[in-house]
Amino acid sequence: RSANETEYWLELIYRSGYINEIEYNSLQADTVEVGKMLTASIKTKKKNITLSIITIICLLSTIIHYFN
Repeated sequence: RSANETEYWLELIYRSGYINEIEYNSLQADTVEVGKMLTASIKTKKKNITLSIITIICLLSTIIHYFN
């Protein structure tokens, strides 16, 4: 959502004449790249959390099996 808001404001300041087309295109490209990096980071974090949960479940299962 933040990327969409950033794109909105970039377009607004471009159309208002505060930045030129070259600046707009550069900032727009940067916004897209930052969005991609944030998305990849979030996906990696979710994957790592899932792997951690699986590891904990396996360890708990082993402990329970050992004491039964």
